[in-house]
Amino acid sequence: MAYIDREEAWTLYEPEAAKVRDTLLALAASAEAEDEAFTRALRYGAATNYGESGDFTGVRTFAQVLYPAKARALFREADALRSALPERVYSARQRAAVFIDCPEDLDGMVAAATAAALTAAGFPVEGDRQRTARACRIRVDLGTQAVAGGAFYDPSLTGTVSGNGRAVFSFTAKAPRQSAVSPEVGRRRAYTALAAVLGETFAKELNQKQASYRKP
Repeated sequence: MAYIDREEAWTLYEPEAAKVRDTLLALAASAEAEDEAFTRALRYGAATNYGESGDFTGVRTFAQVLYPAKARALFREADALRSALPERVYSARQRAAVFIDCPEDLDGMVAAATAAALTAAGFPVEGDRQRTARACRIRVDLGTQAVAGGAFYDPSLTGTVSGNGRAVFSFTAKAPRQSAVSPEVGRRRAYTALAAVLGETFAKELNQKQASYRKP
C-alpha cells in the first residue's frame, strides 16, 4: 500500500517538479544563447540564483523524499547543471571585461569607485579601450546651485555599460546635498560623496538587473 501511495503521490507531484526543473534549464539555455558576454554573465547568475532559491530547492528536496529514484531521474540534467553553474558564471564574467569612460571625473574618484564595484561583482576592468568590446560611460551632474557666499551641490550620475553596439546595463547614483564656500572644496565634497554612494548601491542595481532575467 505504501508503494502504491507513493506512486500516486509522485504522479500528482511530478508536474510541479518538472516545472522548476524546466525553469532552471531554460534560464541556463538563455544564458548560453546570449551573444553579449556581460549579459550572458548576468543570465548565468540568474540561473544560479534560481537554482539556489527556495523555489527550486524546496521542490527538489521534497521530490527526493517522496520518490528518490524518480526524483534523481527527473532532475539528473538539472543537478548536473547546478554543479556546473559556478564555473560557467565565473568564466562568463572573466570574458566580460569593461573599459570605464568617465570624462567628468575628479582625480579619478568615480572611475575608481566603479572599477571597485565591477571587480567586486567579478567583472574585470580593462584599461585599454581597444582590448574589450564593452565600455561603461559615466555622466556626472554636480547639480550646482550658486548662493551668496558659496554653493550647494546635489551630485548624481548615470552609467551605461554597452556591448555589441547596445546598452546592456544602466545604473544611477545620487549623493546627499553638499555645500561649501569654495568651489574647489565643494566639488571635491560632491565627488567624494558620489563615489561613496556608488560603492554602496552598484551591487544592488546589478542584482536587480540580474533578477530581471529570472523568467526566460
